[in-house]
Amino acid sequence: MGGPETEAAEGPRRFETTLWTLVLRAQDAGNPHRLEALNKLISIYWKPVYFFVRRKGNPVDDAKELVQEFFTALVETDLLRKVEREKGKFRTFLLACLEHHLCDAGDRRRALKRGGGRAPSSLDVSGAESELPRDLSARTPESLYERAWALTVLERALSDLRREYESAGKSHLFDALKAFVSAGAEESAAYSAVAERLKLSEGAVRVAVHRARRRYAELIRAVVRHTLEDSAGIDDEVAELFRALR
Repeated sequence: MGGPETEAAEGPRRFETTLWTLVLRAQDAGNPHRLEALNKLISIYWKPVYFFVRRKGNPVDDAKELVQEFFTALVETDLLRKVEREKGKFRTFLLACLEHHLCDAGDRRRALKRGGGRAPSSLDVSGAESELPRDLSARTPESLYERAWALTVLERALSDLRREYESAGKSHLFDALKAFVSAGAEESAAYSAVAERLKLSEGAVRVAVHRARRRYAELIRAVVRHTLEDSAGIDDEVAELFRALR
């Protein structure tokens, strides 16, 4: 049973465009695709921002409003023009901007109301709440920010893996294997149940799971690599990502 990786491997390249290429577009006020780029950046980074704001002691409604205001400020001001690719990770720059924004939230709110600024997309934070630790005080705001980023990377790698299986006409196989890939299910009974459902031997299912996990790991590295200016740091970045999930 062959894996889908030879049939489709476009996912990581899509993510590469989503990051620094989109940042460059978002920096250019004259670019006709600027608003689209901003919306895509927000869709990637809103969860780390939301986790950080929640950990700062803000209840759900206030946190949602602050996050919305932060991205509005990002759109309506020249903040993005200050980021330089060669100076490091975009999420590090974004966190510094967020900390400054929260320190001056009152003034920013008044300025945005006067200017009529609006973020280009609304945010639905309902799903993020279920991913927050029950005891927020057990983690620092910075560690929650990194955890949310790690979850975002894993979600995008898993989404790329799904697309590869779909492109290979194996959506049913991905759906059957997903729990083994993302949740690490190992019970023999689970393998047997999947084998029966797919009408395969248990050994064939184990081979398919091994291939899916290997490809998932490759896609995680691909997503991470395309967030870095220097790919030499990928091993450290992947290790940091998994530390953030502990």
